Amino acid sequence: MTARLTQFGQVGLVLAACTVALTATATSAHAGTKDFLKYLPTNPTMAGVVNLAQGKKNPLFVKAAEALRSQASGAAETMGKLGVDVASDVSTVSCGAPAEKDGVQVFVCVLEGNFSKAAGLSPAAGTTGVTVHEGINIIKAEKAEYALVGKRLLITSVGEMTGAIDRGLGKAPSAANSKKAGWLSSALGVAMSGRQLWVAGIPDADQNAKILDKAGAKASWMSMSLKAGEPVMVEMRAKAADATAAETMVTTLTALATDKKSMLSSMGLKGLADSMVVDRKDAVVRFAASAPAKEIETIVNLAKMLR
Repeated sequence: MTARLTQFGQVGLVLAACTVALTATATSAHAGTKDFLKYLPTNPTMAGVVNLAQGKKNPLFVKAAEALRSQASGAAETMGKLGVDVASDVSTVSCGAPAEKDGVQVFVCVLEGNFSKAAGLSPAAGTTGVTVHEGINIIKAEKAEYALVGKRLLITSVGEMTGAIDRGLGKAPSAANSKKAGWLSSALGVAMSGRQLWVAGIPDADQNAKILDKAGAKASWMSMSLKAGEPVMVEMRAKAADATAAETMVTTLTALATDKKSMLSSMGLKGLADSMVVDRKDAVVRFAASAPAKEIETIVNLAKMLR
């Protein structure tokens, strides 16, 4: 799934721009995050959700925000010119993407929060114009389009906003009622509750070859979620072909986790090492681990070394 993560392109920048808000004050989280599916195309291959209002309380999120700040400055600046302060106005950001179209990454992001200062949206410096669709202003910039739809701020790749608006109004098919997006609804159902960060995707052929090599079975989808608190809890899930394949994956991953425990402990991550567990429910395999606050700094430093 890592390669698909890198394909997010502008999606990643939007997520990053909003994640910067974790180091500041954010509004309260909005319920109904799964509602963003109605804005997505019928064939999403990846989706992600960040709950800024809750995540900002966790040191791991703060470290992530600091690392992303420089990468996200352009996207945050554009939103600022449109009257959206990501540090105070955004509570939740949800993004989805289908497969690339003619080598270009298509995306739709839905931001929840308080956008009263950006009511209606009007052109600003750095944007290239405005069009109106279904009575809604669409602000165009070089790499993205922006629109205020009800109380939500939508950001899409160029040329995708009219479709997102139509889907949101129920005038076009969407991921919310598409069989092709059934995997995403399933992934959301088992992984979103109470999480501050969630991402899921469909592995491509090369990724599945690596998954088969490391875990003993292929996956039709994978997800990762993080729950802020003490300790920080991380879960990864993979949907195998059937219960037999899932059991193979559990056995393989359990052996791998056991093999890594002593190494993690020697690196100052004993709490993380001791917490690792692999199990399954039917064909869905789960790897879970948690880390106390004192180990977060170690994990962040290791991540910096591996970049």
